[in-house]
Amino acid sequence: MKNKVIIVTGASGEIGSEITKVFANRGYCVVACYNKSKDQIDKLLVSLKGKNVLPFKADLRSEKDIKALVEFTLKTFNNIDVLINCAGAPLNKMVLDTSEAEVEDIFKTNVFGPIMLSKAVLPHMIEKREGVIINISSVLSKGASCEAVYSATKGALEAFTKSLALEYGSANIRVNAVSPGFIDTKMNSNLTQEEIEDIKKSTTLGRLGSPKDIAPICLFLASEEAEFITGQIIGVDGGGF
Repeated sequence: MKNKVIIVTGASGEIGSEITKVFANRGYCVVACYNKSKDQIDKLLVSLKGKNVLPFKADLRSEKDIKALVEFTLKTFNNIDVLINCAGAPLNKMVLDTSEAEVEDIFKTNVFGPIMLSKAVLPHMIEKREGVIINISSVLSKGASCEAVYSATKGALEAFTKSLALEYGSANIRVNAVSPGFIDTKMNSNLTQEEIEDIKKSTTLGRLGSPKDIAPICLFLASEEAEFITGQIIGVDGGGF
């Protein structure tokens, strides 16, 4: 695994951080992309001291920053094997309470970023006829009250996943998405304790998920063991959806 190179976006978040740890501990060279949470990245780097993990600050709403991220990775490692689009933004609002600016911003983060970053790494992957792209979606892609716009972004991301897999399968590029259920992270900190208990009761396993439930699935999808899996949306939701 030591020659494998991966870009993980949203690496300062709880799921992105766990993904970074899992891949780094398996010998991957990781470019840990973040935007605002430098303190969290610094803590992550301390926990992975001795591993080949490099931070890179980029606003994935910017095509210029996306290009710089890919150029940095190729200049540093001369390779990109895996891209994990984990960066995402929440929006818990009724549609009538949502502004045009909020809609534009969340689509920029949750849809534009993954599309343009995938586009930026594809020429390299096509040239070597090998590559893996994994998008982190959400069970809310199916729709939920007060999540209409957020759900729309994740639905778009899943459609993009399936379409990209069809477009570049002939180049041996695999594209899948992981669709977490309700994961115990800060993104769900708006939920009341009563709502959390209701969610637990609605799942077969009777609990919320953890970032540690998501990262190993990404590792598997990036591995040779998953070389015949593409265009799939893998639900990791405790059996409740």
